[in-house]
Amino acid sequence: MVGNRRTPEQEEEIAKMWAAYQARQKQMWREERGDNKLQISLIRASDDPETFSTDYQAELHGFVEQGRADGLEIQTFGMAMDAVDAVGGIIGEFLVPLAQAVGTVGVGGVIVAWLNGRSGRRVELKFGDIEVKAQTPAEIEEVLKLVAKYRDQKPNLDEDHT
Repeated sequence: MVGNRRTPEQEEEIAKMWAAYQARQKQMWREERGDNKLQISLIRASDDPETFSTDYQAELHGFVEQGRADGLEIQTFGMAMDAVDAVGGIIGEFLVPLAQAVGTVGVGGVIVAWLNGRSGRRVELKFGDIEVKAQTPAEIEEVLKLVAKYRDQKPNLDEDHT
């Protein structure tokens, strides 16, 4: 580092480390998700409160509470920071059994309600090796049709293999 600035070599090394970290995270999520879970990533709008703010945490908890009230088995993920003034909470990443993603107990209504809470929100859904982004109720409906088709092609998805 020269003064407070990084050298191009340091920047390149940081970029490589970040790419490796992202690859490890993607693999970890893939393993956790397996073939029998739908990963839901709620992406904040540009004018949403910060992830760990009280208001945004209340919205994420509302998402989970509504899903559970609707009969979904939602697995949440959080982050805690180790410092006196640190914040933490759930991060907007969830897993739902693929068998529950569509049908009588479906996740679509909960996702649409969250999207409608503020303009500019979007969601990323991952299942198997498929990753899809959606921002409207119509897009959610189309993605859930893909999820249903995927689910119907896989045997024994009702079983939890984790």
